[in-house]
Amino acid sequence: MHSKGMICQDCHGSVTNVGQTIQNGRQPWLQEPSCGATSCHGSNYSPEANKLYRQSRGHGNLYCSACHGSPHAILPTEQANDNVQNIAVQGWAGTLAKCSVCHGVTPTLPGPHGILATGIEEISANIPALTHLNTVYPNPVSSMAHIGLEVKETGNIKVEVFSSTGQYIETIFSAQTTPGEYKIEFNTENLANGVYTCRMQAGKLKDSKSFIVTR
Repeated sequence: MHSKGMICQDCHGSVTNVGQTIQNGRQPWLQEPSCGATSCHGSNYSPEANKLYRQSRGHGNLYCSACHGSPHAILPTEQANDNVQNIAVQGWAGTLAKCSVCHGVTPTLPGPHGILATGIEEISANIPALTHLNTVYPNPVSSMAHIGLEVKETGNIKVEVFSSTGQYIETIFSAQTTPGEYKIEFNTENLANGVYTCRMQAGKLKDSKSFIVTR
């Protein structure tokens, strides 16, 4: 969470607060801050009732930490070793978000937290002049954004979404991609109204496109 500008005290309070709450009856390691607090992620991302994050299970009865990392190594972290497992199974660092890792296929039904899997479709085998993002449509978007991607040479392509303040939201595509023209489908139903940016990286090449979410 440090990568998002947070410090220990944001969750645990001051050292004085930690000591006083223990004196008042709090049991260390059994009663801890909740990631379901309204000021943080909200109830949609809260742990199981009466359980800590590290004890909670979610989608497919998996522990929350199986996808998100341990409480003090929430993915993506600044420490490379915390990302080794997810890089090995899905090809990039960060929260496990490639549904086919577990399912073998990309499901059509919503997954954890009601999120729909991102899909990519090749729309032309024509080889473009350069690798870049094309248009995002419709724009504004209410539920499903279609993001054009043109690839000149075979290579690893990563497309991420960021908020208007530069906060990382999600990696929506990351894979080795052959030359051609593609359409990425990105479900935006879990995004708040506002301006967002798609950022593509292919080796040293970078490109970005902005879009608006409104309902």
